[in-house]
Amino acid sequence: MNEDDHEIEDLQREVAGLLLEYVYAPLLEDQHVRGVLPAPEGAPAVRVALGDRDECVPSRLTMYEIPLGAGDELRTSHDVVALLRAAHTGTHIYPSDRVTSVMGMDLYLVDPGHS
Repeated sequence: MNEDDHEIEDLQREVAGLLLEYVYAPLLEDQHVRGVLPAPEGAPAVRVALGDRDECVPSRLTMYEIPLGAGDELRTSHDVVALLRAAHTGTHIYPSDRVTSVMGMDLYLVDPGHS
């Protein structure tokens, strides 16, 4: 494993730790963090499931994949929280190649340039 991979893993852990605060306190309005996962295959991203505080039915949760890279730099965990809030609020139109599903949840692949 190279140094970049270690940086990504460290940032994924940092983001997960910060997002744990929003399991019981809402991230925004009535939306709570219901799960945090690394992206598959070592991709430099995190996946975050949002839903109502006590929700655990996958079809009622929404998953977002947030990229950790910003050009040659990595985002901070606070940048990821801000992107997650921006992606979940307002009206967003996601192209069909940016929407899929995972584990029974809709998965939105966030493009920070359009959040």
